[in-house]
Amino acid sequence: MTESPSIDHLPRRSWWGDTHLAAVFLTRLPLPDAGIGDLAQAMRAFPLVGLGLGLGAGLVAIVAGSLLAPLPAAMLTVLALVLATGALHEDGLADLADGLGARGDRPKRLEVMRDSRSGTFGVLALIFSVGLRVGALTSIHGGWVQLGALAAAASLSRALIPAAMQVMGPARTDGLGAGAGLPDATIAATAAGLGLLACLVSLGISGTLAALVAALALGGGVVWIARRALGGYTGDVLGAVQQAGRLDVACDTSETEVFQSLAGALPVNPVLVESGLIRCRQTAGALEKGGLLLPPPIIEPDLAEQDFGRWQGRSWMDLEAAKDPDLAAFWAAPAETTPPGGESFAAMIERIRGAMEQLTAAQAGRDILAVVHAGTIRAALAVALDLSPEQALRFAVKPLSLTRLDAIAGGWRVETVNSQPYA
Repeated sequence: MTESPSIDHLPRRSWWGDTHLAAVFLTRLPLPDAGIGDLAQAMRAFPLVGLGLGLGAGLVAIVAGSLLAPLPAAMLTVLALVLATGALHEDGLADLADGLGARGDRPKRLEVMRDSRSGTFGVLALIFSVGLRVGALTSIHGGWVQLGALAAAASLSRALIPAAMQVMGPARTDGLGAGAGLPDATIAATAAGLGLLACLVSLGISGTLAALVAALALGGGVVWIARRALGGYTGDVLGAVQQAGRLDVACDTSETEVFQSLAGALPVNPVLVESGLIRCRQTAGALEKGGLLLPPPIIEPDLAEQDFGRWQGRSWMDLEAAKDPDLAAFWAAPAETTPPGGESFAAMIERIRGAMEQLTAAQAGRDILAVVHAGTIRAALAVALDLSPEQALRFAVKPLSLTRLDAIAGGWRVETVNSQPYA
């Protein structure tokens, strides 16, 4: 039996709750657990998080500018933003550049974008992106003026994310974007209004008009390219983890002692891999708070949970009460049947197989810490033990448990399943 697609009816959150959830999603700051919430609704607070990031970077610019020459001061300011966000947007930019630079048709470009490694186009895009930002900062004289420019840019750029999701659909039918929590027009308009307000306060009317024209031109260009080359948006196109993922909910990471025990049982200096969903990021953050030193994550969307299509976000009880016509066929063969608009567990196993092969080849000789989902672990066990999809569904994967798979010559060795060192 597969997991319920999601929890029942996500509670509507306050502005403070949405801002908290958005900050947990968009940054790597050591924030308290955000609890359960709907990321699509929380997108209205994206500009507020951007404003906070911009103001923080502006303070770095003021301090660094008083101690250093303009160029190293600007470099430190950009570095502060990258560290605060965990290079979330830079990772998306690199993947998008690699996809657009790939030769081939649309499926080939999307395939390249799934690869967590950065190619030539991705590296060049990052060099130009960082270089242009540093150059722009050095051309602005005065720390307080830089603070205003950073606050406006960080807020307005994040306000564009829900707006972009209103004008184009997801590029994939089986990826994270296809099941994303879609912000409605009210949320998109609210985010846009907050972004413009931040610009008005920071830049004045003339500065806001210039920033708005530039943002619409650049953002519109990205939308046009994405629709033409990819057929719509992905998490990389949106410039977010991610991360526009399936209906994304937060998780509870309040049990500090549990995460301290888990951190002590994990390898030192691993390669960190996440699916891109907020609950994975929260879990990794809690492990860091528990004492585990982790690098910036590699975002691998192919390690995401099973895509339940139009059932996403609904419980089995809800589907049964609604007498969904496709439910009986699904329960007759839950491993092989494809939920409407989603993917079967059998198809998920093949997706996970490809991701495992790619990651082990790219990170040969390194310990890989994959912070992933119960369905992902079942699928990985199916690959490692050469199980049928039906057999793999019999695994009951416990929350906050460790499963260890060792890559060996000719296959895999299963060392541990469902280990809970804190129990």
